[in-house]
Amino acid sequence: MINDSLKLEIEVEVMKKYNFMPELIWSKLDKGFTNTKYLITTKSQKPLAVCKVYGNEDIIPPALRFEREKQALEMFGGDIAPDIIWFSNSNIIVYEYVQGKEFLKMDLDQEKKELLEKTLAHIHDKARTANSPLKQDVMNFYDRLIEEYENSPKNYPSELIEELKKITKKHEKILDSNEEDLTYIHGDLVPPNLLFQEKKLMLIDWEYFRPELPCFDSNYLNYYSKAHKIPFEMNVEKERREQYIQLIDTLEKLWYYGYKKPK
Repeated sequence: MINDSLKLEIEVEVMKKYNFMPELIWSKLDKGFTNTKYLITTKSQKPLAVCKVYGNEDIIPPALRFEREKQALEMFGGDIAPDIIWFSNSNIIVYEYVQGKEFLKMDLDQEKKELLEKTLAHIHDKARTANSPLKQDVMNFYDRLIEEYENSPKNYPSELIEELKKITKKHEKILDSNEEDLTYIHGDLVPPNLLFQEKKLMLIDWEYFRPELPCFDSNYLNYYSKAHKIPFEMNVEKERREQYIQLIDTLEKLWYYGYKKPK
């Protein structure tokens, strides 16, 4: 997937980033459903960078996922996200390797919970200021998603697609009354994407960075915390919690169907 010429080009940029000339080793990380990742290390196995190649398996086109992640890393790189080292046109991003302890493996004391809440607030405040998203941006995302599901050769279950249509129609009313709160969200707060450092939280895998209300992120994290039996829950207003849990549950069922369905 990555030829020798491209590898060499990437290695030059990695060596510039770290200002030394070691022999670099590439190893393929466990393949995700939507992408392929390579860990780039020194010969002594010190991790330096991650090379992410966007695949075609996801219902959201790879070029759009690439643009979303690039946009997020340009906004938050070196802050709460890794710095970009190199990228190609709509296909590959190389970013610095981020160390940290996974959310799943943490004892979540009050300090860690406050750090998580503060980090999410920082994302939503900064992204809102930079982007000024509108309700129509959110609805366009769901409309395109529904269209992709309806036209997919994987024959996604019609009852799930109809459920998504119903939920997003109701969702539009919530957006109407809360449009001033719209921002960009991380969009994929599964536990492995949250890495705790000593006094900082770093987030990775930003390819679902998109317009929404902030409580999508909070509910998404709650959804997966419950699935992994993590004793953690962020506070969300009851009406929004019920709406977003329905939305997230339907999106995850559709995603899982696509994951299990052969090409």
